[in-house]
Amino acid sequence: RAQYGIKNFTVDNIRHYGPKFIARQALRMLNKCDLIYVSFDIDSLDPTISQGTGTPVSHGITNCEAQNLIVELAKSPKICCFEITEINPTLDLQNATAKHAFSILEAKTKQLEKRIKKRNRFIPVTPKPNFENNIPVIVTT
Repeated sequence: RAQYGIKNFTVDNIRHYGPKFIARQALRMLNKCDLIYVSFDIDSLDPTISQGTGTPVSHGITNCEAQNLIVELAKSPKICCFEITEINPTLDLQNATAKHAFSILEAKTKQLEKRIKKRNRFIPVTPKPNFENNIPVIVTT
């Protein structure tokens, strides 16, 4: 990865500097990007808490570290899409991995709601001609 100029943050980096710092570092490195697509692999969680993946890796991050990392990333208006991948329901004992994935998604969604409310901005959208209803449309962002 380093040979291609790709920065890799390790679990030890996250534990040493904290997930918020790592997220801010990643965003600084991507500051020239217009939009950022975040793909979170559930197998980055420690397998002691997330067994519902086909590719478990020891010494993974905790659910709390994942939430803090994702929430910090979600503060950026450049984040345009977010996905959670690598969940395998057939391996998910008592739905534990799905519950962790949902808690991460829920934390990210709450941060997105805060970001939208903080901006408190309305963008008027020009309505398409509608002969039955000429009510203007307002979309909140």
